Amino acid sequence: MFNLIPVAPLDGFRIVGGLVPHDQLEEWLSLERYGFIILIFLILPFAGGRSILQTFIGPVVSFFTGILLP
Repeated sequence: MFNLIPVAPLDGFRIVGGLVPHDQLEEWLSLERYGFIILIFLILPFAGGRSILQTFIGPVVSFFTGILLP
């Protein structure tokens, strides 16, 4: 799940780049230089002690963990 997030150093960025229309591809690739900054903000915890990433991916991971590890 984590690696599919469309942020520059992760694989999701390349997958979305393959789906973006050709005329907007250069604009999408220009966001690559901000990828690490965005990733840091997603991972670091903010108010309440939870990160943005944990808030969105946590329920999905819990769901699959509940199915695979009864």
